[in-house]
Amino acid sequence: MQIISEKLTEKFIERHIIDSSKKEIYIEGLNLILSDIINFSLILIIGALTKSFILSLLYLIVFWNVRKFSGGFHAKTYMVCRTATIGTYLLIWLLYSVLNSYHIVCVIICSIIALATMLLFAPIRHPNKELTLGEIKANKLFSVIATLFFIVISVILIIIGYKEGLFISLTLFAITILMYVGMFTNRNLLSKVNR
Repeated sequence: MQIISEKLTEKFIERHIIDSSKKEIYIEGLNLILSDIINFSLILIIGALTKSFILSLLYLIVFWNVRKFSGGFHAKTYMVCRTATIGTYLLIWLLYSVLNSYHIVCVIICSIIALATMLLFAPIRHPNKELTLGEIKANKLFSVIATLFFIVISVILIIIGYKEGLFISLTLFAITILMYVGMFTNRNLLSKVNR
């Protein structure tokens, strides 16, 4: 992935698309994009192989739209990130299979916990991404709105008889757990940075 990012960046520099002084920034940005593409593709492949492609799509839509504003756990390497992302998806899929009989209760519990966490803690601070006060307020607002939107979709799906609403709620709950993990790990990182 690093080699591909470097070669693409060199091509962009040769063609005067980007400034060579920002080479490292573009390499890192391309690494992130490629990592996301790989993660998303692997989840969709797992979904296709397990005949749960729609659940994979739901996971990606909910996870990406809420998590980009809420923050949370960030892995130090792309491999740990990939493992955490896919592991989270598989855990949600397993819980969905086990808790399917209790879908209404689970949706209510997951929704309350997710919304309360967003209202109280979003966005989670990370030492590598400082946010201005305006960005913090905007991210909190967007994370709460996105969470509310997906809660409503989840409840509507359950009411009309689609248990995929449970999968949405479990994804929101997983994002919440990752926020708490992020608070714990980021607090340790922030305390080291502030020393």
